[in-house]
Amino acid sequence: MSGPNAAMRRYLQAVTHPQWAWDVGLNGRPHDLGNISAYLGKPTGLEDYIGWLGNNFDPSISWKDLEWIRDFWDGPMVIKGILDPEDARDAVRFGADGIVVSNHGGRQLDGVLSSARALPAIADAVKGDIAILADSGIRNTKGLMSCV
Repeated sequence: MSGPNAAMRRYLQAVTHPQWAWDVGLNGRPHDLGNISAYLGKPTGLEDYIGWLGNNFDPSISWKDLEWIRDFWDGPMVIKGILDPEDARDAVRFGADGIVVSNHGGRQLDGVLSSARALPAIADAVKGDIAILADSGIRNTKGLMSCV
């Protein structure tokens, strides 16, 4: 987001949230990640978040875990964050009822593939065997048509 409209939006955000603007002015960036401070019992910063994430992310999770969940859950199961056709086929193979083609807003990686670009290959890979939802920033008819 750039240009005069973006600058105006940033200005309006700052003047309508004076406490935030004051904190940022004094401390640089927002200094509290409120969504995890309740778990840590204190105000949090980026270092705290990275430590919390490292302690709460299990790198051994695999598609077999999805199969295990399916053994205990017979309700609808939808997997979000699919961007690769092979992952879409695995979701079908391990019992998902649907997938969400999503890059989680692109905030996870600097150069992540857009949902709209990933969608055609994923749809071709699963060939109607599973429900597909697209999570994208559709802003106009052209964007909508690229997902259809």
